[in-house]
Amino acid sequence: MQYYNRLSLEERENINHCLKLGMNITKIAEHLNRSKSTISREIKRGTTNNNYCPVYSEERFISRLSRNKALFLDDNLRDFVIDKIINCRWSPAAISGRIKAFPDLKLKSSYETIYKFVFSKEGIALNLPSYLKRKKKVRGFHYRKAKRNTIIDLVPIATRPEHINDRSEFGHFEADLLIISGAKGTNIISIIERKTRWSKLIYNQSKGSNPVISKINSTLGILSEQFKSITFDRGKEFAKHHELPAKTFFCNPHSPWQKGAVENLNGRIRALLPKNSSVRGVSISHIDWIENIINNTPLKVLGYLTPLEALYKNNVLR
Repeated sequence: MQYYNRLSLEERENINHCLKLGMNITKIAEHLNRSKSTISREIKRGTTNNNYCPVYSEERFISRLSRNKALFLDDNLRDFVIDKIINCRWSPAAISGRIKAFPDLKLKSSYETIYKFVFSKEGIALNLPSYLKRKKKVRGFHYRKAKRNTIIDLVPIATRPEHINDRSEFGHFEADLLIISGAKGTNIISIIERKTRWSKLIYNQSKGSNPVISKINSTLGILSEQFKSITFDRGKEFAKHHELPAKTFFCNPHSPWQKGAVENLNGRIRALLPKNSSVRGVSISHIDWIENIINNTPLKVLGYLTPLEALYKNNVLR
């Protein structure tokens, strides 16, 4: 029996290659042995900044799956479950129990996860609920209420221009919040310039967006027109990003690695300020000391210049 399978990243990359060759949707569908509607929807969903991006489409798909992704990503597990429900009329509890009783199957899933799959869009498309003994149209889960996106005018990182990505131009920053133990909301705003790796650490006593954005503004505002862009994660502390005099970009959900420069900076800060440090043992002068150490350490990526020397080399400070 042939079941529906989601598009793989390889197929998405093939679609991108076919588009660059000028193939239309009909020919792409024939090439991949997929329906034209599947290809059309995929291109529409995966297009950003007027260009189809297979990686962006894949990450967007993953981010929208349920928290337990086992059945959606494991083809063997999904096919096993579908076969037992349709052909053997096993219940989700029986399937889960069988999997646990026979570890040689090398599968893993709880019955609740299977129920979620049965009542997912894919499960409903396969008419799986009709094979259950109790044929309810909807499974009565108490789902956690989805968080509403509180960041207005969010621009995804996939649309960030290449001259920012390749670090060829000064003035493009990344920022994050580093929590200090011992006091609610107390944190360090960590900022790094992508080309020179010059960093700025700001002691902050609130996670609210107004003070966070205000302090970033007052710190980077001294660079005037050289403050060109800044990249954040999806934290609500950056919701007031539109008040900054620069372009702002946001990582995909749960993808902090997309702002790797500031994540690396955070690791260096933690080495000098362990996670269990109490706020009582942290002073502005101590944070300034850490910033000074970081900005005056030679880096291989800079040809063993320090970030501060790279800053002067770019005629930012005179």
